[in-house]
Amino acid sequence: MIELDENTTSCTETKGKNGQRSKWTEETRNAEGVLISRRVDEYYYYPSGEIHKIKQSRYDNAEELISRKTVEHFLNKKQRIVATDATSDEIEIGDIVKP
Repeated sequence: MIELDENTTSCTETKGKNGQRSKWTEETRNAEGVLISRRVDEYYYYPSGEIHKIKQSRYDNAEELISRKTVEHFLNKKQRIVATDATSDEIEIGDIVKP
């Protein structure tokens, strides 16, 4: 017999005074309602209103921080590509591989 996981995911969005998203939280819980993981994204904006940075934090079921990264957006539309996994000895996770 195959046993299926019955996890549920819920998302909460918080908006700032200007109506823009300031925080986004995603929680995954098992069928009994026990927390499995949580991700929190915090948004920062340029004065023009465009997204500047998104700080992403991931937590395990014990609310311990397991990873954190910042995604930066540039007004000149040149997005940096950041290594998310190490595929060689010369590249480490988080290195900018394409400016």
